[in-house]
Amino acid sequence: KSIDSAVYRAYTGTDNAVLLSNLEKISRAGLQHKCVVRIPDIKNYTTQKEIDKSVHYVRSMGFEEIDRFSYQIRPGDARSPRHRR
Repeated sequence: KSIDSAVYRAYTGTDNAVLLSNLEKISRAGLQHKCVVRIPDIKNYTTQKEIDKSVHYVRSMGFEEIDRFSYQIRPGDARSPRHRR
């Protein structure tokens, strides 16, 4: 997930406050080793700088299993890019 609220909102239509709160709860409970945090590269939404920032943030909370992946948007998908860049 993106920790950048603008990126997260642009793609999902919702705020990322719950996501960030859940990551903090998991971290405080010491359960990071039980989680894989997935950080997508979404064409027209994320930049390498934003992805690196997200990775740094979750690593600073103690998460070690981080899956960076390219998210493929299919034509006609309700989430098709609104070309924010």
